[in-house]
Amino acid sequence: MTLSGRSRAMAVGAGFALALACSSDDGTGPGPDTTPAALDRVSGNGQTGTTGTVLSSPFVIAVRNAGGDPLANVTVEWTVQGGGGSLTDASSTTNAQGQAQTTYTLGTTAGTQTVRATVPGTALEATFTAMAAATTSPAWWAIRWRTRSASWSGTRRRRRCQASPSRGP
Repeated sequence: MTLSGRSRAMAVGAGFALALACSSDDGTGPGPDTTPAALDRVSGNGQTGTTGTVLSSPFVIAVRNAGGDPLANVTVEWTVQGGGGSLTDASSTTNAQGQAQTTYTLGTTAGTQTVRATVPGTALEATFTAMAAATTSPAWWAIRWRTRSASWSGTRRRRRCQASPSRGP
């Protein structure tokens, strides 16, 4: 099948119009996809610490588009879901690598604690967990003073502090 001159011109024109419609305003092609499609935990999940202390590593999340590319300048909201801890930032913005982070202080209740990261306006969410252990030294430890004597050009007394468990309150 051969195209006449007029048909050939129409086909070329239609192809040009299609290419123009699919390009960005500057004529270089489609713009980048800036729609968040995935929220992935990068690091910080599964940490363990003592109740009331700051975890050693921040919770880090990555936001990506449908093509798997990182998205910068996306707001991530952080909320404590269980355990009563606190966050340094309730909201953070992704960097050039598509990552946002917050630091978590464990609550005063021993056990599993959870924090949720979400991207506002989407259904994307990810959950981080941390395990809080009770403090290692009981509050009922008592301090006792012992007195010892030593001889140097006379008798002197010095005190030494010694921690020992008492029988409780």
